[in-house]
Amino acid sequence: MVFSWQILHLYFSISLSLPRPVNSSFSNDIELSYSALSSLEDVISILRSDASIDPSEVFNRVVSSVCILLTKDELAAALHGCSGAICDKIKQSAEGAIQAVNEFVMKRGNELNETDIARTTQSLLSAVIHVSEKYLRQEALGAVSLLQFLSCYSVLVVIDLFFNCEKICSFAENTSSRIVFNEVLVAARRDIARKDISRLRGGWPIQDAFHVFSQHSVLSYMFLDHVMSVINQIPTLGEDLGHDESSSHAVDTILEDNIARAAIVALTAFFRGGGKIGKKAVEQSYASVLATLTLQLGSCHGLASTGELEPLRALLAAFQAFCECVGDLEMGKILARDGEQNENEKWINLIRDLAGCISIKRPKEVPSICLILSNALDRSLSFQRESAAAALSEFLRHSDFLVDGLKSYSCLKLPKIVDANFCSDGFGPLLEQMVQALCRHVSDDSPTVRRLCLRGLVQMPSIHVLQYTTQILGVILALLDDSDESVQLTAVSCLLMVLESSSRDAVEPVLLNLSIRLRNLQECMNEKIRANAYAAFGALSTYGTGPQRDSFLEQAHAAFPRMVLHLHEDDLSVRQACRNTLKSIAPLMEIDGITAVFNTHWFSSDHRGDYEDFLRELARQLTQNLAARVDRYMASIIQERRQERLTVTGVRRGRPGGEVIRQDMTQLHLTEDMTLDMKVWRSRKRVKKQPLDLTKVGLGLRTSYPPQLLLVGLHWAFDAPWPVVQANAVYLCSCVLSLSDDKHISSHYYNQVFGMLVGKMSRSTDAIVRATCSSALGLLLKSSNASSWKDIRLDRADSSHRGHEP
Repeated sequence: MVFSWQILHLYFSISLSLPRPVNSSFSNDIELSYSALSSLEDVISILRSDASIDPSEVFNRVVSSVCILLTKDELAAALHGCSGAICDKIKQSAEGAIQAVNEFVMKRGNELNETDIARTTQSLLSAVIHVSEKYLRQEALGAVSLLQFLSCYSVLVVIDLFFNCEKICSFAENTSSRIVFNEVLVAARRDIARKDISRLRGGWPIQDAFHVFSQHSVLSYMFLDHVMSVINQIPTLGEDLGHDESSSHAVDTILEDNIARAAIVALTAFFRGGGKIGKKAVEQSYASVLATLTLQLGSCHGLASTGELEPLRALLAAFQAFCECVGDLEMGKILARDGEQNENEKWINLIRDLAGCISIKRPKEVPSICLILSNALDRSLSFQRESAAAALSEFLRHSDFLVDGLKSYSCLKLPKIVDANFCSDGFGPLLEQMVQALCRHVSDDSPTVRRLCLRGLVQMPSIHVLQYTTQILGVILALLDDSDESVQLTAVSCLLMVLESSSRDAVEPVLLNLSIRLRNLQECMNEKIRANAYAAFGALSTYGTGPQRDSFLEQAHAAFPRMVLHLHEDDLSVRQACRNTLKSIAPLMEIDGITAVFNTHWFSSDHRGDYEDFLRELARQLTQNLAARVDRYMASIIQERRQERLTVTGVRRGRPGGEVIRQDMTQLHLTEDMTLDMKVWRSRKRVKKQPLDLTKVGLGLRTSYPPQLLLVGLHWAFDAPWPVVQANAVYLCSCVLSLSDDKHISSHYYNQVFGMLVGKMSRSTDAIVRATCSSALGLLLKSSNASSWKDIRLDRADSSHRGHEP
């Protein structure tokens, strides 16, 4: 460094003596410029006195000062000039040039315009390709990346290099492939946002780059993994656009949308242009690619439901290309047939069909797919959770195919966790993991996820259902109280399926709780839920002969009047369910003559006259053989609405519901064995519940009927929402009163029933109710017990009626 200070001094003097261009100016304030000049003078002074100073320190100070003193035009020229120095054969010179470029870009790169950035980036990229030292290439590439972060221009100059495929592949292979892939996707994103890439004259250069990557023996695996990670990390296409009104958020979200769409386009090009090398890479990553496409299919169908169809079409194109690439033609046919079907959750069935196809055609891939989808159940996007639940439930349904397929596949190439699980105990550990994942998510915010999780648990092969019966019944018990009717319908339908093969040991601990919840559903306005609830109650009777017999018998007696009333309602499926259930519980009730009544043609007939004949015969058998229960049956039909009103009023005033009911028990003539759990009543009122904790399901199940259980039936039949059921209640009560010799029943219920008949006959808008009231009045007046009521005045009956009207 003997002459270094002299060289610096000479350059310094020359630069100060040169005239500055007319339109040029210092980019920084005058104080910084003087400070930079002083720093250079200090360096010269130090070099004069001490030639042993560290050269790198001198270089750093010179570069820092020069960076401040350069004008904008000089800065662009200096950056462009450094490109040649990066390729210098002298290592120190190349390192210094790269250091200078980084310094200039970091401190003043934001002053460059698009043209300067484009020219500088292209010159730097051209130079980097010729750098032999790998670490120098990475340093230079870092400077290029800095330029891109400072500009919205993107790297269109990189696209120019695509015309030389060898250069771009060499660039990606010998430098940071991740940065190269990112830059390519960014360029694709800009083109997608600004151009119609399908109509570009001469084709789209970026697509050629995708093809080049997919055909490269090394880069194909790396590029596929990178694109999949981009798709998985970015929020679903357009999902959050409406959640933040700030313009900056909107711009960022649009850019994220476009980068995701660019990744989908890249994936499509990869599948179609990869040839044998690309296919090999896809086969190796089959599970992750399939799982990602499945999750995105849910997201895009969510967008399609809002009218945005383009993302769905792009994804279906990618999915079809995937099927063609790996030879899954059957799956491609399913996509072509149902891919765009979006109404009534048909896309859920689409995913289930795809999962079923994979289970049969590629069982060896299912364990890896299931692991990915199980983790996806924890994602924040509901449509992706629904996709994962739909696929997992179908994989469980085909678990027999999986076991057979995996047994025939000796050399599993699965993730270590799957391989270890499978080798230790066959399919069992993986099945356990899938079952636990579905059980954990039956409390998901999405009703669809809750339904799919339960359906998957129940639709397993029977041998597996028997293994997990206790857990499945716990889930069903919880979901019978769900606030969403579709979930309730799924739960009660699944209960019917499980009870077909469940052991007595599994059902008995929850028998009472199940019967309580089914009674709650038997008065639901949804006829499918009603029909299934009655049918499931009949199926429970099979388990009502053990230690829980007495408790279940009380439930049967409490539900008996409602089943009789709904035996002739408008919905045919409910009628049939009530017939079957009444025949199932008849042996448990041990009522003389009741079985014979259920075997008459009146019982099976849908004709109104036959049904009324059946009610008269049933009333005769009840008053003769079950007089002790008649009072309770009448109470469940007539006075229940009053009890429910008292419960609501008491709770609103801060009094516990049980306290209110106990205080009014005498007035209402109710007994403890005809009550329902308040928890069920609250769920009926649609009170918002906390997320389900399955660890607590079944811990508080009761084996007896304590006094706290309230509510006698589930409906005040005289005020039912179905006119035909009102008419049935009117006729049954009148038949019982006309045939009963019990003075207590006559004295207590005659006023109420007679008053209700008169009131409904004059006020009801339904012809069947008015006609039945008229017929019932005739029964009462013609009854042999009529003489005992002769002192009761009509105005008193009407007063009683007004006291019970809401």
